[in-house]
Amino acid sequence: MEVLPGFIWRLDRDFRFTYVSDQVADVTGMEAESRIGARFDDLDFIWDRNHDPLEKRAAFRSVGGFGPARGGHRIRLVLSGKPVFEANEGFVGFVGSAIVVDLPDPGIGGTSIPDIGPTSPGASLARDRLDMFRNAVECLTDGFALFDPDDKLIFCNTSFRRMNENTPWKFDGETTFEMIIRSNMRLGLLEEAVGREEMFLAERMARHRAPPEEPRLMRWTDGNVLLVRERRLADGATVVVNTDLTELSKRERALADALRSAEQASRAKSAFLARMSHELRTPLNAIIGFSDLVLSETFGPLGSERYYDYVGDVKRSGEHLLSLINDLLDLTGIESGRREYLFEAHRPRDLVLAALRAVRPIGRQAEIRLRGSAPVTLPRVTVDSRSMHQCLLNLVSNAIKATGPGGRVVIRVEGGGEGVLVFQVSDTGRGMSSDAISRLMTMSAPIAQDYVCEADGAGLGLPITKSLIEIMGGRLEIESRLGEGTRASLIVPIA
Repeated sequence: MEVLPGFIWRLDRDFRFTYVSDQVADVTGMEAESRIGARFDDLDFIWDRNHDPLEKRAAFRSVGGFGPARGGHRIRLVLSGKPVFEANEGFVGFVGSAIVVDLPDPGIGGTSIPDIGPTSPGASLARDRLDMFRNAVECLTDGFALFDPDDKLIFCNTSFRRMNENTPWKFDGETTFEMIIRSNMRLGLLEEAVGREEMFLAERMARHRAPPEEPRLMRWTDGNVLLVRERRLADGATVVVNTDLTELSKRERALADALRSAEQASRAKSAFLARMSHELRTPLNAIIGFSDLVLSETFGPLGSERYYDYVGDVKRSGEHLLSLINDLLDLTGIESGRREYLFEAHRPRDLVLAALRAVRPIGRQAEIRLRGSAPVTLPRVTVDSRSMHQCLLNLVSNAIKATGPGGRVVIRVEGGGEGVLVFQVSDTGRGMSSDAISRLMTMSAPIAQDYVCEADGAGLGLPITKSLIEIMGGRLEIESRLGEGTRASLIVPIA
């Protein structure tokens, strides 16, 4: 016993066939076209227990019987159907499907009908498969519809009807795909059709008759978005599957709006900080300049020694505030993308010597021993010299601030393998906690306070360094233990 492909059928109110899918010829030997217009009774079909569910004009499932087939024998069919009613016309027919179970009859002329009851394995298997197919299609969240070779709707699931709930079509076997599209256009539902209805209809019908491989998005004027897939079957019928992407589309739009708002807020913040920083830097430079002028006694002695202390405090405070403002300008320039870079090949030794010269006065004042090591044989690195210089200054300055008098800070350059060099800045200071290092890698600015400790600064040096080195194609790594010191490494690609 072999379970064969089924077929789909449709009857009018007089139980005459208005549609039979081509698969019926493969298993019964009867051409589908020869059945159109014929009554169901003409098939000489024998229902189980002489039970004819059609006469009741009610839905039925998995009702079996025997009908004629090729070779003079009969086959067993298991049918399911649903009556179609219209508000003004009442009962207009049936739509249904059939599962065919091949049961060759060894008798002559098909007069011997095998005694296969409804509980036979073949019937049970057919019923199970039919129920499985129906339930599977009905449970789909995607809209599923089947149109016959004449493009008439012969089956659709609840999801398809829900997606087209505003379309006043009739499920009478005469509704075509074009009628559905025209109805949607009349209601102004199809966004792409507004203002160009006939042109859109021609394009849509062309795609429907020759469906492309790729699915297509259909946007509705009420905000709904459908992903439409269409496939042409061998007998000329067409399957349409609609996937509702409305919620996903709404989430994507909300995410895009939120991202756009965040970018606008970030630009506004950067512009404000840059404007305020410039406004503050001008008077600060004047304060620092006049402080130097007073301390140098250009126009005569100050008099009391206490004036020297006061003016010195003013100058140091101004320099500290100017340093913070410069950090803010650097950070906003990086975030906004306005900072300019010039990438060139540089010798590591030159970069290290320039950094040591810049921080040596600070080291002497803090009583820190500064050392540098960069062999002349090392290959060049491609960096923006200004940014690389700033990265090294930030790391060395933080190391000096975190190391007490008598401590040691070393800058060392060595090969890191895989086409990179490693610029290491190590100190013998108080170190950082593992939590501080973890937060550093997430670009949380306040974490730098663990590194600079009680020293001056807003803690922006390390986040700025991390951003700059990543722009230059490198990365920042930090190893540290509390009470044992810190080693910060800039891994830079070789030129």
